[in-house]
Amino acid sequence: LEQAFVTMAISEEVLNRINKEFPDWNITFANLMITAQHTHSAPGGYGHYPFYNFTVPGFQVRIFNTICSGIIEAVKSAYKDLGPVKIFWGNHQVSPDKEVAFNRSMGAYLNNQDAKKIKKDEWHLGVNREMEGLIFSDESGKEKAYINWFGVHATSVSSYNHRIHHDNKGVAATLYAQNHPGTIAFY
Repeated sequence: LEQAFVTMAISEEVLNRINKEFPDWNITFANLMITAQHTHSAPGGYGHYPFYNFTVPGFQVRIFNTICSGIIEAVKSAYKDLGPVKIFWGNHQVSPDKEVAFNRSMGAYLNNQDAKKIKKDEWHLGVNREMEGLIFSDESGKEKAYINWFGVHATSVSSYNHRIHHDNKGVAATLYAQNHPGTIAFY
């Protein structure tokens, strides 16, 4: 989900709608993962708790319903493709010449005793450069999905942006999927 976060309101509504339409699927909180990549360039107003709606004019029914409907369509699509998979855990060290992220708090980072002192033009090295993830492959070995937990803050779009934007993690997922046809990527 390319949103800032997933609210309980969304999770509950998605489960209610799916179980009403497809009761034989037996989908519960235990076997459905709804996650968000955390962009600040997405609509708000989709939670029942007032705190989550302070930055927008309250709960937005149209936005809430649009998000829930999109998730349900994704679940329907995934259910049609349901089958046995093998899950592999992997990790990769991103080479130092790749500027894949930056540390948002270099002062604090450099105060750590074990931190390597780095020059300002090398601040991209002040992050954990290990990329970890799960690869889901079907029985023939064809990759079906990839979930990645690379530690990069998703938000790089300026406050002048007035459109929905998927930020760094959405771009990374799109690029991965383009380079691995038939794979759904999550970052």
